[in-house]
Amino acid sequence: MSRPLARRTATFIVRLWAGYLEQTPPAWRGEVQVAATREMLHFQSLEELAGCLQRYVSEKDCESGGN
Repeated sequence: MSRPLARRTATFIVRLWAGYLEQTPPAWRGEVQVAATREMLHFQSLEELAGCLQRYVSEKDCESGGN
């Protein structure tokens, strides 16, 4: 019999701001705070934001054995 998958939740606070440093459209920069640990992750683009979230969740998958 297979085990049901455990539900896991990660909560983040994301702060974004537009950087108009001679760029049109603006570069989106910001920080992500992990709600559970208050760890801060910084990013310089929306692509980096996605990477920060993906890396954080992937690391937690490894730590918990993928459950």
